[in-house]
Amino acid sequence: MFFRKNGSGDPLIILHGLFGSGMNWHTLARYFGAEYEVFLVDQRNHGRSPHDEVFNYSVMAGDLADFLDQQHIGKASIIGHSMGAKTAISFALAHPDKVNKLVAVDMGVKEYPVQDDDLQKGLTSLDFDAIQSRSEADATLASYIPDMRIRAFIMQNLHWGPDKKMKWRMNVASIIDNIDEIGTAVEVQEPYQGAILFVKAADSNYILPEDYACLMERFPNGSIEVISNAGHWIHADNPADFGEVVIRFLTS
Repeated sequence: MFFRKNGSGDPLIILHGLFGSGMNWHTLARYFGAEYEVFLVDQRNHGRSPHDEVFNYSVMAGDLADFLDQQHIGKASIIGHSMGAKTAISFALAHPDKVNKLVAVDMGVKEYPVQDDDLQKGLTSLDFDAIQSRSEADATLASYIPDMRIRAFIMQNLHWGPDKKMKWRMNVASIIDNIDEIGTAVEVQEPYQGAILFVKAADSNYILPEDYACLMERFPNGSIEVISNAGHWIHADNPADFGEVVIRFLTS
């Protein structure tokens, strides 16, 4: 998998969410890099990592295991956001001896169906033979994704190919074909005994107060922190409070 590295110290791996890439975390990587050697990893079908028709949490956890082996990392702390949180939890359940501390950012383990049909239609709406500029791509996507902030996030995946045509870096076809896999629950067969922090965004509904008891039953050494003034993209909405909460947990 493609990755960027920053800082020095014990290894800390950051896994982005759906439609994202490691670059979404470059600012916080510098912050965490004061204490850790930070690895910003592009998960399969995202960023600059390889494309594959198979796309689920089992194979992504396997990708992470392979990555640790390739980097000669015996044990690491992991931060996972959204989809990345489920990858991280899946990995930790399969390889508890390889995880120091785990941070799940605005994501639990229950099923979260991905039902944004307009967004998916928008991803396939671009005629790359005709589009000559990012502004043209933006205008087309605006018909499907009216929220400018979400659109700007999605458009970070656009780049110019060697044939001088705009392309998606991410594997749109595989992501859409397997979108139901991304919404599936993570099965926790036995309570995970490792240290885990669930970071909830105050303005997000992914983790609800009624989920707390179930999470603590499955993760008895877990804790929950709520970050105010933040939606699902906590690290972008309130990076200062988020970074402080996470570094306090990691270094405690």
